[in-house]
Amino acid sequence: MLIEVTESSRIKNLEKVGKVIQAIRAGGHRVCIDDFGAGSAALQYLRYLNVDVIKIDGMYVREIAKNANDRTLVKAIQFLCDEMKCESVAEMIEGEAEGTILRELGVDMGQGYHYGKPADHVISTDRSRVLGARAAAPPPSRQRA
Repeated sequence: MLIEVTESSRIKNLEKVGKVIQAIRAGGHRVCIDDFGAGSAALQYLRYLNVDVIKIDGMYVREIAKNANDRTLVKAIQFLCDEMKCESVAEMIEGEAEGTILRELGVDMGQGYHYGKPADHVISTDRSRVLGARAAAPPPSRQRA
């Protein structure tokens, strides 16, 4: 199970939430920061919340093929993910151009209309549809304590 913490929500006590997240992870569940970059606390969340996955907010993805600043920001977020041994997911991928750029930047997975519209049931759990070459599972170097 993947539990998401929305970055745009306000968390008043990050240290306390960080301890709760570690207890969740110790129970065998993965934790994700959703909408990373949407709020004003993104770097604070990374500092205090030891998570497995970071979902890059779609506002940086939608225009990535046309906007050099968005490419630079996603590249920086991906660098943080790599250094902190987190998987990355890009939200709101609506075309092949965005998917190609995100693959080149090293983003692990993607979601958006390019891959399918939201459904009220699971249509696939096939990880072969991920962006990068790390489709089967996160490599051991991404495993975090």
